[in-house]
Amino acid sequence: GIASDDRSLAALELRTRIALELGDLGLALHLARLRRAQAPDATAALLLAEALGRVEPPRLREAAALLEEARASVDPADAYTLACLEEQLIRALARLDGPDDRARARALLSTLERRPGDARARRRRIALREALDG
Repeated sequence: GIASDDRSLAALELRTRIALELGDLGLALHLARLRRAQAPDATAALLLAEALGRVEPPRLREAAALLEEARASVDPADAYTLACLEEQLIRALARLDGPDDRARARALLSTLERRPGDARARRRRIALREALDG
């Protein structure tokens, strides 16, 4: 049923986060892929992109493409999810460090900075701006 599916997704999300926290990146990548296969939503994209960005070598181009795809499919009214995707996408693009990547990151950040956010969100955005400008 739906409840068991939700529990299964939540369990995969938790296991992925634990694997990331413990530094078991191979397991985290596997679990994040399983989660995305079951439900290719924004949460799955965020988890998989984080795992891709932390493996060695980081697979940032793949992570950025995944986040762009997820961003395009999110309801524009879901400001929180959109902001989460954009913040992680900006970080991935900044780490790629090509001129086009940094320009895309700056454009996204300009859009993100115009969205409402709490104090923590504003601090994260300031840190992103400083990282891009620094």
